Amino acid sequence: MANVWVGPNYYITSIHTQSNFTFVENADAVSKYIHVKSFTTSSDGTGAEINLSFTTGSTYEVEISTPAGSGYTQNETLLVAGTDLGGTSPANDATVTIDTVGGSGEVTGLSVTGTGGDATTYANTATQNYLVTLQRFGEIYPNPTEVLFDALEDGIAMDLSNDALVAALLPKINTALAADAATAKTDSYSATSLDDFTLKI
Repeated sequence: MANVWVGPNYYITSIHTQSNFTFVENADAVSKYIHVKSFTTSSDGTGAEINLSFTTGSTYEVEISTPAGSGYTQNETLLVAGTDLGGTSPANDATVTIDTVGGSGEVTGLSVTGTGGDATTYANTATQNYLVTLQRFGEIYPNPTEVLFDALEDGIAMDLSNDALVAALLPKINTALAADAATAKTDSYSATSLDDFTLKI
C-alpha cells in the first residue's frame, strides 16, 4: 500500500471496509427500515439491537436483531423519537416494550406502538463504508489523515477487488483532500474505535 500515491504528497496506508445500510430515495419504495443499535433502558440491560419497519401512515413493526443483549427487565420501554424515524415528534414516536426476556436478561420478545411518517420515497439499501488512512510524505512521525466514504452516496461500486477499489477511491480521495486544502485533512475518524470495520487492504 505504501506505493499507492494520492497526488504528490500522500500515500495510502490502509483501507478498512464496513457493511452498512443507508436510505436511498426511490419512488417505488413502500416501506422504511430503521436499525436501532445499542438498545438501552433504565435497567442494567445492554447490547440489544432492534429493527423497526413501517409503511407510510402504518403502525410500526419491530423485530429483535442480533445481538439480543443481556440484563434487561420485562415490561421496560424504549422511546424512539419520530424525528429519528423520518417523521415528527411526538406524532411519529415509537414506543418499544420488552415483553419477554431470557435467563440472562436477553430480549426474547418485543412489541411496539406508534405510527410511521412518510416512507414512500425511501428504501433502506445495503451499502459499504470505506475508511481510508493516508500518510503525508516527508513527515517523520505518523500523522494520519482519514477519509470516510459511502459506496452509494459517493458512487463507488461494492465488493470490488483490492486493485479496483483503490482505482475507484483515488479520485474521491483527491477531491476530498483538495476541498480541505487549508489543513490537508478531512473529518477525522479513528479506525481503532470503529469496531465494525475490517481491514480490506
